[in-house]
Amino acid sequence: MIRRFNPRYALLPVTLFLGACTTDSDESVTPVTVPDGGNTGFVATYQPDVALMPFPTDAWRSGSTDGTLNIIEFDTNPLLSHVEQLNLLDGFGLNSPIWADFSDPVDEETLVLGQTVFVFRVAVAGNAVPPTPVGSFDIGTAGFQGGRSVLELNPTAPLDPLTTYAVLVTAGVQSSDGINASADAAFQAMVDAFPADDTASDSATVEAIYDGMVSSLLGLAEGAGIGADNVVAAWTFTTQSISDSLALVEAMAAPQTNAIIPMGMTTADLNPALAGKADVYAGVIEMPYYLDPANPLTSFWEPVDASCATAIGAGLIEEASESTTVYCPLPEEQATVRVPVLITIPNGASATSTSAAQSAHSPVPTGATVCG
Repeated sequence: MIRRFNPRYALLPVTLFLGACTTDSDESVTPVTVPDGGNTGFVATYQPDVALMPFPTDAWRSGSTDGTLNIIEFDTNPLLSHVEQLNLLDGFGLNSPIWADFSDPVDEETLVLGQTVFVFRVAVAGNAVPPTPVGSFDIGTAGFQGGRSVLELNPTAPLDPLTTYAVLVTAGVQSSDGINASADAAFQAMVDAFPADDTASDSATVEAIYDGMVSSLLGLAEGAGIGADNVVAAWTFTTQSISDSLALVEAMAAPQTNAIIPMGMTTADLNPALAGKADVYAGVIEMPYYLDPANPLTSFWEPVDASCATAIGAGLIEEASESTTVYCPLPEEQATVRVPVLITIPNGASATSTSAAQSAHSPVPTGATVCG
């Protein structure tokens, strides 16, 4: 399915996350008016109408009806299969780099986290939290071809799951020629409109991103002492869930009848070098299997539709997703598989002696058992 960018959806939660950080104003509404073309000079690329945005960004959740990412897919894009896989997720990766393009090469010396580039944690599991600076990133330019004009933030530790982060880039970033960064035309129009209670623009996409994301981020910049006029690019991104389905599967696991039987042998029968201080048992255990048994390498967990009912009823999503997510966590069992089990259990001989190697090199503490 080809996904199209629809600015009318899914950015409102960002406003809720950051609403307390915006600046109240009784001034008349200032419309967002996007000038023709782009700004000149050293510019932080920010062109929502043509999908040129920092990445990852919650703008790519826009238009989603099932809580997954909704990144535009192009028929001729060589990375189409990767985009399709990303669009099965309910957020972005915990270790993935963050990129922001500039029009010219960047002076890396001016990329200073907490001074010219800022990252804040602003929501956890959909609930707003006081904006907290996050410093666990390496900052520089990207290593790929042409990457000197791309700001890159690399997490030095995994980010928290189901967490929304805000990124603000300021005019303190300079080009390799010593020119301070300026905002792209679309972003500058948003800065010029701030603070405003509403917007009006010929670009529905720019208006939606301003209403749903950027206005609140500029308020965050004001509240943090950064200054809205000093911001040349700002966006949020939300990380994916990682354990909801596993936790649910674990909670539903039930004990099974013991199908393990003694084999009438000890470990010495399996390996004469062992002392035979453990008896051998074998059997099978039946386990649910959630991937396609005929296609396990490229299939994914598909949700039980009923597990989406709570999220649909709460208005968090409109329909079930293709893959398991925080909104549709319970996977559909595709098959039952029989897994061989081999167990060794200490026998009476285990209390009477220890192996020569164990005795010679690391005496066994009182009460310990050595099996072999």
